[in-house]
Amino acid sequence: MESIADILKSRIEKFNSNPIEVLKTLGKEYKKNWNNGVNYFLIEINKDRQKEGLEPLKFIAIRQKLSHIKEIDDLRWFYYNCKQNGIKLDKTGKPYTFSRIFFSSLNTNKK
Repeated sequence: MESIADILKSRIEKFNSNPIEVLKTLGKEYKKNWNNGVNYFLIEINKDRQKEGLEPLKFIAIRQKLSHIKEIDDLRWFYYNCKQNGIKLDKTGKPYTFSRIFFSSLNTNKK
């Protein structure tokens, strides 16, 4: 198993040898992985919407809501948080859903 220092050293050397090519490759791969993460949110939200008899949302709507979360690890954490809190009940006994947690967490109009 490689140490973190070895991994970082190899990445720095690769970047120094051809920075433009590395940025092109990493940029495309990173966006692909990030969009894949957004798709997981889309699947869960549309499951909840289907149960409630609502039309499914489009990918771009969810992507726009998550556009301020740049890191994939932050997306993973947020997905886990929505999933975990989606099994709890509110004060009235109504269960939280994944989409309810998702949209209330991203609401910027709180007073």
